[in-house]
Amino acid sequence: RERKLDPHEQAALRLEEQTRGMEFIRKAKGPDGRPALMDNEVKDRVLNLAALRDRYQAQLLTMLEAEDVREVERRAELARYTKDPNKFSREARNWIKRRHTSERREARESIDRIRHDNEMALVATMAKYGFIR
Repeated sequence: RERKLDPHEQAALRLEEQTRGMEFIRKAKGPDGRPALMDNEVKDRVLNLAALRDRYQAQLLTMLEAEDVREVERRAELARYTKDPNKFSREARNWIKRRHTSERREARESIDRIRHDNEMALVATMAKYGFIR
């Protein structure tokens, strides 16, 4: 049977989980030479940044999953138009291909734009917290 963690232990565990893979934060020293993560304000800021990063990653993942679904739909649509070449004209098939190419480009640009905006928001937050200049 597991023992229940007190709030301090829970916070330490959450901080450990959130900073996994973020060695630069773990190694950072405060002005007094102590590890920066010993300062509660720094801990809160790191946790806030990690939560923001997680939220942005979830947003991108949702967009990528939706685009994967849309790609399956596009392939099925194209298969319907190419299965019987006598049923649909070459112009119709080419029109579908051009439309799909355009949709893919728009989706890629949207994902790139959101990724860039999220990165800039993280950088701005890090600068606001004084983690970067």
